[in-house]
Amino acid sequence: MKAYELEIKLVGSKPLIWRKIIVPNTFTLTRLHKVIQIAMDWVDYHDYEFSAGKTNLVQSRHLEEIFSVRKSIEYVYDFGDYWEIKITKTKEIGDCSHNYPIITEYAEDSPPEDCGGIYGYYNMLKILSNPKHKEYENIKYWYEEIAYGGKFNLEIANKRLAKMAPVTKKE
Repeated sequence: MKAYELEIKLVGSKPLIWRKIIVPNTFTLTRLHKVIQIAMDWVDYHDYEFSAGKTNLVQSRHLEEIFSVRKSIEYVYDFGDYWEIKITKTKEIGDCSHNYPIITEYAEDSPPEDCGGIYGYYNMLKILSNPKHKEYENIKYWYEEIAYGGKFNLEIANKRLAKMAPVTKKE
């Protein structure tokens, strides 16, 4: 099966939060959205869009249609927090050994949803590092309430991705 190696980078993160994933080229943008949700350890309850420059992309488009003419696209998730991800095709794989997505590499843990976007995330981490901060107890309670472990688990993410319906032809 043909596939793409894609690098997804969370824009504005320092150090950079990224994932390298292999995705069948027959996947649609809708399915890529689901892959990104798992890769970022998010729960998929906000709106999203894909774009190429200033052009919004139709969710039913297949990756092979897009990445045959483009090297990168943008993805925005949660228009309130505005998580912006740059997706770059790093490699084409002519004969992939599996027909489901897989994360091959990553850097850094994912931020939790609904924390105010990338800047809210870093502000939250700053508050959590200072028990004397006036907002510490509130933020700590919220952080624990959402049961956010904070640590990305590659094995669990890949098990979730492997459960995605196998693809043997275009969707």
